[in-house]
Amino acid sequence: MPIKKSVGRPRTTNIEKPKRSYNKKPKDAIIKVENSELSVQEVFDVLRFASNAYGGSYGYPNVYTPDLINSRMKDISLHPVQATLDTINKALLDPKNNEDNLIGYSEFFELNSMLYKRLLHYLSDMLSFNVQYVCLNIKDDKEYLSPAYKKDYSKMVDFFYHMDIKNEFRTALKQMIRRETYYTFFRNDANKYIFQELPREYARITARWEYGLVYDFSMLWFIQPSVDIDMYPPIFKKYYNEVFKNGKPGAFYDPATSIDNRSGSWVYYHQTSPEDGFWPFKLSPEIITNVPLLAPLYPDLVSQPIIRSLQQNSYIAMASKMVTSEVPYLNKDAKGAVRGDNISVSPETLGKFLNILRQGISQVIAVAAMPTANIKALEFTGNTEIYDSYLKNNASLSGVNSRLIYAHDKMNVLETTLSTNTDENFIKPVYAQFEDFLNYQINYGQNATSKYKFKITLHGTNFSNSKKAELDTATGLANMGMVFPQKFASALDMHPWEFDRQLTEARMGKFVDKLTPIVSAFNQSSDQQKNGRPQKNVGDLSSDDTQSAGSNLEKESDD
Repeated sequence: MPIKKSVGRPRTTNIEKPKRSYNKKPKDAIIKVENSELSVQEVFDVLRFASNAYGGSYGYPNVYTPDLINSRMKDISLHPVQATLDTINKALLDPKNNEDNLIGYSEFFELNSMLYKRLLHYLSDMLSFNVQYVCLNIKDDKEYLSPAYKKDYSKMVDFFYHMDIKNEFRTALKQMIRRETYYTFFRNDANKYIFQELPREYARITARWEYGLVYDFSMLWFIQPSVDIDMYPPIFKKYYNEVFKNGKPGAFYDPATSIDNRSGSWVYYHQTSPEDGFWPFKLSPEIITNVPLLAPLYPDLVSQPIIRSLQQNSYIAMASKMVTSEVPYLNKDAKGAVRGDNISVSPETLGKFLNILRQGISQVIAVAAMPTANIKALEFTGNTEIYDSYLKNNASLSGVNSRLIYAHDKMNVLETTLSTNTDENFIKPVYAQFEDFLNYQINYGQNATSKYKFKITLHGTNFSNSKKAELDTATGLANMGMVFPQKFASALDMHPWEFDRQLTEARMGKFVDKLTPIVSAFNQSSDQQKNGRPQKNVGDLSSDDTQSAGSNLEKESDD
């Protein structure tokens, strides 16, 4: 159900901690405890201490140890669930009722499969999060020089100086691939703006609005041992009191309420608002069910221990040898009834010889009989590519460029380039969610611009071919008189204002005057110049075999 947008940020007030009252008893009353006499006042002093130590004025424990705090932080970040083929198939058949298991399997495979871990990092580290912007409500070109525009431009730049979006968004994307949904609280109450992750088990997506999704959060999180509400922004105390105050529920729970009025609660859940800093990021926002991106790969990954064991058995079989021979009979031409012990060596003597032989050869060589006639050595053959083929097949089933993840053969340049472009298009749509977050914070957030509104877009990937193509595009446009400084900055992995300030600093520092003239190609000796036509870029080749080997230099020089 859509929710109305509102501008502004509601204020939060300091919530006083409720005081506890104790029934008073006569001071002269005496209580015997283990043959010791304590006054009622002393007993209640002990109870008051215990209440403050283990109950806390908010009703949550406030006795902490490093081990307890560390354990609770682990609970937020890691919940692996051991996977079997049967449990995986059942979870995939009913994903809506097995969200926690599917997410737990994702963390389990990340710990047990290097292939899965590489896939996760490959996808999450692909985007470069380069920023470009445009002002939406400029009506006259002269406004770019006005004090009002410069002031709002400075507010926008100041936001990016306080928030390292490349690091924060990359972490968010990794959690989105790992868990599908990343529940966060945006903290802008310090010199550095960051996302504080909230436990996913206590969050539920309940609404959509024009800038994304909205979720509710359970205050039961703060009832648990070792969870200190003072480590969270003050808005959580406000929500906590609205849920637990006097044992009564908070405001009426209305799922269709506007963003600036999300104060309702249901049992222990309290509505949250992006205006207060609550932002969820979901990899597939069109589907509310939390199913990790790589879940279809689970049934194939779960067979890895079996395949690894088969490969190990194959190696052992190949390394093993067996020595066999024949034990001759005393009278092999005898006719009629034959004695049962008609052999040339007694079993006792044969056993002694076998024992001596085993002591002199490797343990991987088995002995069948010795000393005898017709001695032979048997070797076993095995498949050395069982595990290798398994990993290669799983990489190809992942839906990304498997040759970049796992490959033994030579890659065709054109094929690899097209495959990486497909991977880019596969993950680039996530940019839209981060753009919505930036556009809201800069235009309507706590330190929003006043008059001028900006549209922020994110661009770029970390593939070298993509960066070079972006730089070539910017250079080509500049040669035609269309200069876009922001495109140059994006191609160089820089924010536009950083690019501009570095150019200004270089000009004011007279950097050009410090340069040494470069010797032109006409002044170089013949041995300093390469023969033949100029070498093509890797991205322009259909195959890099001849260029890598250098076998085409002579042919090109003849041209």
